[in-house]
Amino acid sequence: MADRRIVKLNVGGMFYTTTRETLLSQPDTLFYEILSKESNWPRDERGSYFVDRDGHLFRYVLNFMRTSKLLLPNGFRELLMLKEEADYFEIDSLLQRIETLDQNRKKHCRSRRKKSFHSSLEVLNLNRSDFELIGDSEWWEG
Repeated sequence: MADRRIVKLNVGGMFYTTTRETLLSQPDTLFYEILSKESNWPRDERGSYFVDRDGHLFRYVLNFMRTSKLLLPNGFRELLMLKEEADYFEIDSLLQRIETLDQNRKKHCRSRRKKSFHSSLEVLNLNRSDFELIGDSEWWEG
């Protein structure tokens, strides 16, 4: 007889094995519905719970469930897609971390653009008064 603490998932054709404890580590997620006794959640031919979502991105969802940390590789470029997955699985704490990371990335991008803009002004030998004549001194503020 199979150990009920072990859960097998087929997410978009990728197979994951984890524990009930891991999947239920965050409150009020879709995993509570999937694993409830009354659930009629679909299973594949192997008996794994089938979830029609992005199997590659699910590894980040599962790692979050294991650690409560958003662990992404350097240069990760699928943040909006991961946000969709977190929303689908109803993992509010992951959604909050993704939104915070997204905001921080946007701030960093704006800061880099302003620095680049200021460097361009220096190359052109423009000062603040020249820029105010152009009409948008907001970019001058660093």
